[in-house]
Amino acid sequence: MTDNIRGMTDDSSGLYLGRHLQDPAVMDRCWKLRMEYIDASAEMKLIESQIPDIEVHGMTLQTWKKEFALRLRKAAAKVREAYNGTPGVQPIEATISTRVLLRLKDLLIISGRSGRLSVREALNWALRIALTEAVDRTSALTIEKIVEAELGDICTHLTAP
Repeated sequence: MTDNIRGMTDDSSGLYLGRHLQDPAVMDRCWKLRMEYIDASAEMKLIESQIPDIEVHGMTLQTWKKEFALRLRKAAAKVREAYNGTPGVQPIEATISTRVLLRLKDLLIISGRSGRLSVREALNWALRIALTEAVDRTSALTIEKIVEAELGDICTHLTAP
């Protein structure tokens, strides 16, 4: 059993609609663990290990995989910071979990290799499907800008199959 609202506290953010507070007697029978994201190095290795051997141009595949994983992880870290908020700044509505990050990786490779979309169109298509279609417009635009700035031109090295 997992509980994203920590079971016995109210979710004032509204991010977990349809969730209910757990009965204290049920929660008393459970172990409590707070899970953080895996560290940057491990998350980059995970991303890199799941990138298929595809054709890229302008650099070796291994170099591209490392750079792509690094940039994706940096983008996720900045989105996570925006989600957690800073004093005086309204946090965005969603973050990039490791699961979303891996989904985004797959979608970026698919859209980048399609040959039918510009790099920016491919990025926005991938982001919409992976995450931003389910968030408010301000959060979606913030996420798009962060990811676009971090990825830069890395997807231009993809070659259509």
